[in-house]
Amino acid sequence: MDDQNELEFFYKEDLEEQIIRSLAEEMKLSMEDAMKRYYHSQTAVKIGEGRYGIQYLDHKNLARLVMAEA
Repeated sequence: MDDQNELEFFYKEDLEEQIIRSLAEEMKLSMEDAMKRYYHSQTAVKIGEGRYGIQYLDHKNLARLVMAEA
């Protein structure tokens, strides 16, 4: 893994953690339930694939997108 890919990996990992924490707080969910909700969302797929540069949005906005999917 080169430096750029490694940085991108750690950035996405941190972003996902922030999104999950936001979901847990906003929706009053356990961390486990927030993780399930996030990882089963289309937003998670788009972030994982780097589609549309979505991974560069603020984690709170991304959490709102996940909440809106329900």
